[in-house]
Amino acid sequence: MVVNAPAKCKISMCFEFNHSYPIKTFLEKINLPNLFCNVSYWQGAQYKFKVHGVDRNNNFLDEECDLWISMHNYTLASASEAVYEGFVGATRHFYDELPLVSKLYITYGLDI
Repeated sequence: MVVNAPAKCKISMCFEFNHSYPIKTFLEKINLPNLFCNVSYWQGAQYKFKVHGVDRNNNFLDEECDLWISMHNYTLASASEAVYEGFVGATRHFYDELPLVSKLYITYGLDI
């Protein structure tokens, strides 16, 4: 799948697989650089993850995690690494081990 839409177009996408995956594997399966290859405004994308894991209090959590990243200092080739680093930063205070990802919502031009 490759997105090719006008800049004023509002887009919302949901990526989901049969299994939950570690964040790096999930991002590799989506292949953000390929997905955004024809999108000039990809830096404005917003990300929301559906995650599952055991928190620092030993409670199993099944929740959504909004990720707000300023992507203007990254190239398209480094987009997956930027999302990964943002995910680690957003979850490290709540989980001893990174939670698994079951869904990813990506939007541009919309509030999530």
